[in-house]
Amino acid sequence: MQRKKSKYIIGLIFLYFLSYAQHYYYIDTIEVEGNKKTKYNIIYREFIKKQGDTVSDNYLSYVILRSQQNIFNTNLFVFDTVYYEKTDSNKIKLHTHVRERWYIWPVPIFEIQDRNFNTWWQTKDLFRINYGIVLDHENFTGRKDKFSLVIQKGYSEKYGIVYRKPYINRQQTIGFRTSLFFKQSNETQYNTLFNQPLFYRDYKKYIVQLIEAKLSFSYRKKFFDNHTFEMAYNYWKFNDTILKLNPFYFERTTDNTLKYFYLYYSYLFNNTDIQYYPLKGWALGASVTKNGLGISELENINNVFIFSTVKKFTPIFSWMNLANALYLKWTEDKPLPYSFNRSIGYGNNNVRGYEYYIIDGQQYLMTKNSLRFRLIQPHVFHLGWLKIPQFNTIPFYAYINLFFDAAYVRDRFYYSTNFLSNRWIYGYGIGLDFITYYDLVFRIEAAINHLNKTGIYLHLNMGI
Repeated sequence: MQRKKSKYIIGLIFLYFLSYAQHYYYIDTIEVEGNKKTKYNIIYREFIKKQGDTVSDNYLSYVILRSQQNIFNTNLFVFDTVYYEKTDSNKIKLHTHVRERWYIWPVPIFEIQDRNFNTWWQTKDLFRINYGIVLDHENFTGRKDKFSLVIQKGYSEKYGIVYRKPYINRQQTIGFRTSLFFKQSNETQYNTLFNQPLFYRDYKKYIVQLIEAKLSFSYRKKFFDNHTFEMAYNYWKFNDTILKLNPFYFERTTDNTLKYFYLYYSYLFNNTDIQYYPLKGWALGASVTKNGLGISELENINNVFIFSTVKKFTPIFSWMNLANALYLKWTEDKPLPYSFNRSIGYGNNNVRGYEYYIIDGQQYLMTKNSLRFRLIQPHVFHLGWLKIPQFNTIPFYAYINLFFDAAYVRDRFYYSTNFLSNRWIYGYGIGLDFITYYDLVFRIEAAINHLNKTGIYLHLNMGI
């Protein structure tokens, strides 16, 4: 009787575990539709499971979603969809249908030279406008490569060519990029006073000229990891007036030139769902730059910079998520030439509420935080009257965001006339983010900083 009871219990346990046993599928085929120019292997690479792999039924939905996001994040398609089809009880076929973007862009250049739109709007100085054309041929050979020709006039003249190929080996893990540019301008920023930039302008001659040649290689063995190795040569020539205005602009030379090689390495881990406006996932980045390699006796600069970034995007509810970021910069505690001493307030590297200020220094720590509430759910609008498929599909959605940013910039040498360094600064407020066509993010924000200065600011990036 006891033996029968034991067998009965063992049978129940077996049936219990059997009910939770996972069913595995063999991926027989991966098919791609809609890729008129993009090569099959470029899309195939983005599937996290390959032909011949097995996948459990519990894991299958994640494989489909993550592969779809990876394909979209190549920035080659307006949209894509991935689904599966059972070919028998143990085999499946994965399908993806993509709609390719328009790849040839004769893009007119019309841009402001200032650090952001808000600082330009203070003066509305038309001299600080760049205009010209960039001929971009994305997906140049169907292998996600890109060729660009740049002709720019106006405030800052720029002429150059760029070619980038993401994969040059059979395993599709190594890519390269090369570029050559010539730049010159009639104006340059030569100093900072009370956290405001000072400029020198001469309409009759060029103040600064630059020749820049770069060669870089990328290594991406895994989906979310990317390594970049870059070597470049810079040749700067300055008008002697700049050194009279600021003797610390760069290290003195007999011919007012700055010549140096530099090495750059960066690592990026990014498993966010949508890279231009993430709602889930996290990213980690770090880079090291060495200016001056001692290759030539003509080099007259020697410094090292380290940057690091951590970002986390956490969904709380389907309509609400939290975005947090931490930024770090470090360089040696020695006097740097002014042109190498920049920290916060340049480009996208700013504390919200301080758009009108710059803060120079050797090190900084900055945190940016947003609590975002979905205002408009993602929609795709189809313009039936427009017959070009790359343009008649327009995604659109919007979020309200509450934000708080803070930073500390350490400056040991030039702080006496700049009151925002060597202290904590912070800004907070509310904003509205619109996300739409071709990865465009438009932000309008109302912010208050620790000086009790308020303002409304416009931006064209996600802010974190």
